[in-house]
Amino acid sequence: MKNIIGRDEECRRLWKILDRQSVVLASLRRIGKTCTLKKMAAEPQEGWQTVLYIVQGKKSVEEFVQGLYNELVSKGIVKPQANRVREFYNTWLGGTKPFGNYELPELRQHWKVVLGKMLEDVAESQKPTLILLDEFPWMLYELIITYKSEDECMELLNILRTYREQYEGQSRLRFIFCGSIGINIVLDHLVKEHKYLGNPINNMYTFVLEEMNETDAAALCSHLSWVYELEEAGGVNDHIARSVQNLPFYIDLVFKELSQKGTTAPTIAEVDATVLELVQDVSGNGNFDHFRERIDTYYSPADRLLGYLLLKNFALENRPLNRQDILQLARHETPAIEDDALNDCLKDLTRDLYLRMDAEGRFTFRYALLQRWWKMHYC
Repeated sequence: MKNIIGRDEECRRLWKILDRQSVVLASLRRIGKTCTLKKMAAEPQEGWQTVLYIVQGKKSVEEFVQGLYNELVSKGIVKPQANRVREFYNTWLGGTKPFGNYELPELRQHWKVVLGKMLEDVAESQKPTLILLDEFPWMLYELIITYKSEDECMELLNILRTYREQYEGQSRLRFIFCGSIGINIVLDHLVKEHKYLGNPINNMYTFVLEEMNETDAAALCSHLSWVYELEEAGGVNDHIARSVQNLPFYIDLVFKELSQKGTTAPTIAEVDATVLELVQDVSGNGNFDHFRERIDTYYSPADRLLGYLLLKNFALENRPLNRQDILQLARHETPAIEDDALNDCLKDLTRDLYLRMDAEGRFTFRYALLQRWWKMHYC
């Protein structure tokens, strides 16, 4: 898509993976997940067809199934007048209760069968199909916590895995599960609280969408200079990108703030001051609070306290820390910490993209910008 800058390399890599298997797309909030999905949906690899389905806000698995059917029909991937879903309804209803192109009656009773029939139709359509589910983990978490639909969620995950397995070898059907909370959080909750025994994503590849590469960040800066009518001079654009680790949301925020200040030719000093203001801000403009809220919401009380303790130590240290360093620092404040609890928490914080582990097994904050904010507000 011409209006989405960059991420071509990431899209190319994702399509290469999708030749073999489905993908879990993980990243922090505001990194550019949805833009990447939109680009992949609009510019599919030759021979493929795509459907982008944004699922946040669905209040039941029936709504999820109905919405997916609507998307598939509107894209022409499923033909409403001749498909397995219609055949099922004709058989079950005996022709006494016809439905239109989009209406799926009695879904509460039959959603599992209907979803399976739908995916069979998709897999046997003219082209292989990629279904991109944006905010899928968030939808599942809401269904579990707010609507107490944990059984249906487990069944949904199992069905999607079954059909991926069935058609994976034929390269007829692929999925991308994507969301601002990791699907691992949902699965951990289902295992711990509802005794879920499934492993619904172990045949999927986890792809972490990170900051922009330097070329894409430079292109974004150049575009934003034009949008906000700011001069490009003296390496300022490169400095903006470096100051926020090539994170597109924060690049845009810096340009926006500079423009609102009335500057036309920002200096490096003005850029540094603007980044500092974003880190210091407590009104939420920088969306940093999300990083704290994720731990508050999704971690157990014990994991939450240990997570805060570890992140505080990482924020105060300006060096990579190995496990022994981390344990020593943590036990200085909480002597009773066990090795297993520490290792589990490090794994969670790394998997949830707060931390990064280097080739020597040492840990640091994944982004210096987040470290700077955490140190300023929570240390």
